[in-house]
Amino acid sequence: MNITSLDHLSKTAKELNYQLNKEWPDIGYFEKEKYGVSIPEPIGVLIDGVVVGGLSFTSHKAPQGNEIAIWVNALLVQPRYRHKGIARKLILAAQSTSKILFALTDIPELYTKAGWQTVYQDKGGTIVKYENPS
Repeated sequence: MNITSLDHLSKTAKELNYQLNKEWPDIGYFEKEKYGVSIPEPIGVLIDGVVVGGLSFTSHKAPQGNEIAIWVNALLVQPRYRHKGIARKLILAAQSTSKILFALTDIPELYTKAGWQTVYQDKGGTIVKYENPS
């Protein structure tokens, strides 16, 4: 298994983008910049050269204030590869991409077990936050 940053325009990134848009049609294309903030490259999981999942980012207003922050936009592991710790490894890899990260999730335990803090919770999901200690 190889977990790696993907160049936005690479064939591998295009495959990951296809998979994410198949699950969430409003994802659109990977962005390099939004609201004047540079967005980290997507992270892909490859097994024997095949994309089996990944994680992408976006920028949006932070939930507590008006500053623009980096958010995990989507996290996906193909069904047959789930429950093997891959999502956790993706989250841990994402943590090194920005000083502060946010995510809106239906599975907050996936993030909180990796050191993220719950910021807000309602029927629409849970917002979690990670602050890189370095």
